[in-house]
Amino acid sequence: MNNGNLYWLILAGSGTMLLLLGAFVGAVFLGHRKISHLSTEHQKQLEKSEARFQRLIENSPVPIAVANLQGFLYSNQAFARLLGIEKPDQLIGQTIGEFMHPDYRQIEQNRIERVVNNRINAGLLEQKVVRRDGVELDVKTISSPIVFAGQPAAQITFQDITTSKHIQHLLEKNQQNLEAEIRERTKELLTTNQNLKHEISQRVMIEEILSTSEKHFRSLIENSLDLIAIVNREGRLTYVNPMVKIMLGYDGKDVLGAEVYDYIFPDDAVEVKKVFGELLSRVGEVRCMDFKIRHKDGSYRTIEALSRNMLDLPAVNGIMATIKDVTEKRKAQQQIEYLSFYDRLTGLHNRAFFEEEILRIDTNRHLPITMFVADVNGLKLVNDAFGHVEGDELLNRMAQILKLCCRREDIIARWGGDEFALLLLNTPGYKADELCQRINQLCREKVKGPVALSLAMGHATKKKMEQNIKDILKEAEENMYRSKMMTSKKVRTDIMSHLLGLYYQKGQRTKEQLGVLQGLAREMASARGLTPPETLKLQQVLEYCDLGNIAIEQKLFNKKDRLTAEEWKMMHRHPEIGYHIVQNTPETADLAEPILAHHEWWDGSGYPRNLKGEDIPLYARMVSILNAYDALTQKRPYRRAVGPEQAIKEIKRCAGTQFDPFLAEVMEEITIRL
Repeated sequence: MNNGNLYWLILAGSGTMLLLLGAFVGAVFLGHRKISHLSTEHQKQLEKSEARFQRLIENSPVPIAVANLQGFLYSNQAFARLLGIEKPDQLIGQTIGEFMHPDYRQIEQNRIERVVNNRINAGLLEQKVVRRDGVELDVKTISSPIVFAGQPAAQITFQDITTSKHIQHLLEKNQQNLEAEIRERTKELLTTNQNLKHEISQRVMIEEILSTSEKHFRSLIENSLDLIAIVNREGRLTYVNPMVKIMLGYDGKDVLGAEVYDYIFPDDAVEVKKVFGELLSRVGEVRCMDFKIRHKDGSYRTIEALSRNMLDLPAVNGIMATIKDVTEKRKAQQQIEYLSFYDRLTGLHNRAFFEEEILRIDTNRHLPITMFVADVNGLKLVNDAFGHVEGDELLNRMAQILKLCCRREDIIARWGGDEFALLLLNTPGYKADELCQRINQLCREKVKGPVALSLAMGHATKKKMEQNIKDILKEAEENMYRSKMMTSKKVRTDIMSHLLGLYYQKGQRTKEQLGVLQGLAREMASARGLTPPETLKLQQVLEYCDLGNIAIEQKLFNKKDRLTAEEWKMMHRHPEIGYHIVQNTPETADLAEPILAHHEWWDGSGYPRNLKGEDIPLYARMVSILNAYDALTQKRPYRRAVGPEQAIKEIKRCAGTQFDPFLAEVMEEITIRL
């Protein structure tokens, strides 16, 4: 068998690449027209070659057609099947535009016209076709000029990429946060068309026809975007194209004669052998399967192999496989599947999985089934005051606590924004009570972050099959909300106490200092004519006004050098943070506006809203002076403390710009009396 025969026979099963069918067909028709007076021996040789190529092209799984400006002149079975046509002959005379999507119809007609009239290649292009049954397909198409039956024509090759486009669409849709794209190598294969010379001898003409056809089909195989291989009955490689180097890192000569199973991932080898045996049992059998194959560097790549039994062709005598590297594609599919049933943040199952699982486990052998619902306390406060990064960390810590407290077989899911749901099989209600105790205990032990960990929890148990599992879930949710309502005030008090504890831990103000300032606040309130409830509110504003500092890095308060512009920007956030903290608690919500405004200046140059004069809440103006007095009389890393007289002098100096002038006078009178 010579090399030409080998490449012709490989072509018969090729799955994706530029096909030079047209050149061969045109050559054959030209041969019929010019060499009718050949010798019997030469005529038989040419007819035998034509028959061989015709069989290869008609049996090829690659969609191939020839057309001119009036319509199709030839189509193989694969091309007709792609367009939803039963027989290739039914395409003859129809134009390609009849099957193109309206958005691409004129584009493809123009491409065919350029190929036929100008004799230039139409490069690789993604388009859409519409099958006879109305189904739209994404395809890659490429066309080249040929001579068919002595007339200019265009060879057309399609590649169905619908599945790849669908995967790409799914990846774009989930991308948020998605991390992988399907990589496809695209490389326009170079082809050549040679014109037959008219003034040569009959013998040279015959050799020219055969040689040109061989070169076209050799180029087809050698430049394929896919790895093409032939395996004999014994499972040994008898041919690989150069793509083996690009895809797997091997030189072709190094793998020829090797047993293909030596390169297959051990866990996949059994299934591959089974499919290979089934392929050997029937000539013409086609199978497609995924498996992992070893790269030269030792890693494994996932491939998709489309294989065909070609044992009936003596020159091939084996299984021909067209192989694509789908490693990235499969990773993307796995990522999509993972995101369909898992919460990206916590790694727990998501609501979609949980709802499906409820229906799956609703059987007698799982009774009693306990549904458990939990709501994270304080998440909104953390998100508002400290940002969603800290809020996400709170959810992650809570997810870890649930994992530690539950059994391996228990199903834990993130039910919603701040809610978790648990599915406890063969678990009576009292076991769920014990679970609540374990969770509460671990929350008390895992003290970390700005808010103490705590959950509002509720559960309900299905004891009989007559009970509706969805009603049990609803009952668990109602019990959780009832628990949250009953404990909400205590939870809020605990959260606020925890935050105040963090504030005092930072050492920016001691409780003793606060007591002194609250005494001054009573005097100022009295001088201003405030009622006892109003005086109490002033003292509360004074206590909580700098609570937002717990979200500011401690190193900024201890810095001896001048703060940078960026550091001042961070420091200026604390009134807003304090505002969000107290606003989230009904008991302190009325303190929010004064806390937000306690760094506003009388002349409007303060922050964060540049309020001016009496637009600044009274409590904020009073606290501004009290805080300034405290700051001046206390030692700071960047300066020494001053005495009360010097502090009052500085406050009076800033009256009318930073401070309310009237309140500055009141502060002076108070300190004189004291």
